[in-house]
Amino acid sequence: MLGSGELVRKLMKHDLVDEFRIMIFPFIWVSGKRLFTDNINTMSLKHVYTKTLHSGAVELTYRPSKEDNVFHQGSD
Repeated sequence: MLGSGELVRKLMKHDLVDEFRIMIFPFIWVSGKRLFTDNINTMSLKHVYTKTLHSGAVELTYRPSKEDNVFHQGSD
């Protein structure tokens, strides 16, 4: 599911994220919105796949390591 950072954080809070696909593009931006804010706890991830695109972008796929993750965020 594609969505905003706010949607992703809410899904993470309720343990509803099966997989993260993170795209890395060969550009540097000096500002912008952050996907993860400073007030979330650490989540362990397991790398499952990497794909390099013709454009030079890289798609990284991770799955949460459920056994050692406890995700908490401040109240909604």
